[in-house]
Amino acid sequence: ANQVDPAPQHMRNGRGISAYVHVDVLFEAYFNACLVLIDQNAPLDPNNPYLNSKTQTGFGTFGAPHLKTIVAEVAQRALKAVWYVKWFVHRHLRPEEYGGLVHMTKTAQANYPLHADVLNSQALERVFAAHGSYFMPHAFPEGCPQHPSYGQGQATVAGACATVVKAWFNDTTPLVEIPGITISQASEDGSSLVPYTGADAAQLTIGGEMDKLAANIGMGRVQAAVHWRYDYTDSLPLGEAVAISILNDMGRCWNEPFAGFSFTKFDGTRITGVGANT
Repeated sequence: ANQVDPAPQHMRNGRGISAYVHVDVLFEAYFNACLVLIDQNAPLDPNNPYLNSKTQTGFGTFGAPHLKTIVAEVAQRALKAVWYVKWFVHRHLRPEEYGGLVHMTKTAQANYPLHADVLNSQALERVFAAHGSYFMPHAFPEGCPQHPSYGQGQATVAGACATVVKAWFNDTTPLVEIPGITISQASEDGSSLVPYTGADAAQLTIGGEMDKLAANIGMGRVQAAVHWRYDYTDSLPLGEAVAISILNDMGRCWNEPFAGFSFTKFDGTRITGVGANT
């Protein structure tokens, strides 16, 4: 079993993010982010139909309940999309199982057609020196999930949920312009939060930080050794496509005239008119 440190710590490294993605509710991180942005009155997408109204505000549509609901809703749709990819298209083995092929080959119990770069890697000798086998070390004591590796469920959900949050708010807004938000990072030992004083502190935006959040969750599963890196990199845009499709479908049902959301995609391109009904 995992050994739990009795002193709570802020996440600051691969071990910490691996522990988080072992137990998180799939849409949790993005839901928390949207709650913070709502509570701090972060600027909304400029096309929000209630943004400049003096007499009305959004609620069931274009209001906080709407956003909170669809952040969770797109998570389920994203899982359906990636599960199709997992089972009906690719069925890739997990890193753990690949480690089994390596171990059996290195110990001459079998002979699998593995690339020489793997069999001659210094990492194998370091693993063997530490653990007495060539099996892949894991952050999760139970090992990998029992479904295929590609694509990554967490990363697909990350792509979908982060896209909804970026669309809802003015994603180009620097965090320093939002009253009540303090830009912090974990101290070296994780015992406290300290101000972030990097040269780019004034340039951190809502969209950029949502991209980082999605990346951290996806890479956390890679750090834990339950996914390959490409499971994450290919799944973020899949989740993004799911979210864009859902927002466009919803646009046909909104009564308010709406020119559509605008935000920056994970590949850096700007997209406009998502969910438009005018």
